[in-house]
This record gives sequence, C-alpha cells and structure tokens, in this order.
Amino acid sequence: MLWERVKKSIITPRKPIIESYPINKKNKYLTLNQWLKERKYNTKDNELVYGCWHAIVDSKEILKYEQDLLVSWFNYKIEDNKLNTKSGIVKIFNNEVKDAVITEDFLDWLFHFCNDKQRNELLNKLVIKSSIYYPSYSKVETIEELIKCYENDELESYWLAIPLDHLIIDDLIAWRSIYPKKPVKHPLNELL
Repeated sequence: MLWERVKKSIITPRKPIIESYPINKKNKYLTLNQWLKERKYNTKDNELVYGCWHAIVDSKEILKYEQDLLVSWFNYKIEDNKLNTKSGIVKIFNNEVKDAVITEDFLDWLFHFCNDKQRNELLNKLVIKSSIYYPSYSKVETIEELIKCYENDELESYWLAIPLDHLIIDDLIAWRSIYPKKPVKHPLNELL
C-alpha cells in the first residue's frame, strides 16, 4: 500500500500557483468548502491533481466534533522573511486546528470516513490560509509539449508531471528484491 502511494507521487519541474492572504483585520479567508468549489473539486473539471497540491488551514472557531488527524503547528519563528521550519511546536488538538497541512489524503478521509455532521463542520469551519497547487488545466502530457510552451514563452502556464515510479521507485523495488526475505547472516545484510 505504501509503495503504491509513493509510486503515485510525482515531481513537477515548474512554478505552481501560490495563494496566500496577508494578515490584516479585513481578511476574509475562504472556507475549505468554498476553496474546493472554486477549484471544481469532485467534478470533471477538477483543478486539483493528486500529489500536486497542499493547503494550510485553521479552524475559525472551536470544533464541536473531535478530530485527531490534523496536526497543528504553532510558536514557529520567522527569520529574515523566511519561516524557520525547525522551530515551533506540533500537537494534535481535538477541537481546534492551527496551521495544519491538508492534502488529497485528508480529503479522502473527510469524504469517505467522516460522518455527515463532522464533514460539514470541517468543510465550513476550516479556513484556507494559504495553498499551493499545479492546476490540472495547465498540465501537459509530454516533454515535447513542455518544450513547445518554452519556445512560445508560456513559462508560467504549463507543467509536466514526472511520476517517481519511472525515476526511482521501480529501481528501488528491484534492488529490494535482491535481499533475502528472512534476515540471516548474509553479506547483503551487513553494514559496510
């Protein structure tokens, strides 16, 4: 199962769409529900590609239904306009969410395992603070198409997904099959 998830992972050698909102009193964050509707989630025109997006969310008020999936991050430091990722504290709060990262896996959990009340609460009480994604409408299928976009100076618009299974995962699985299934005293099991 884990290998299948990793095989689905892709790298994208282009600039994504980054949405963030300045901190001020007039800030109107979109709820998760509004954000998903704007990106046409669960429709044939869905802009969110699996493995090519994530968003940072907060709960705008205390949650009625407990959750234990979203990890909150707080008390982090910003140094020279850059986030120090080695600072801060992470915790799981059951009734509150602070700067948690969501991906497609969270949406799978939300839509397939949550009851209706909890799903609706999370959709309407989680707000998007920032997001980053590669939109499906600008994905090209071949390197030739991407080169053509370069030649037409459409650098910001198009991107190519390169699956990790073609780059490295298949080779890792092949190398792993060399090792014996039951560890015994064997040269391949010894550290150098």
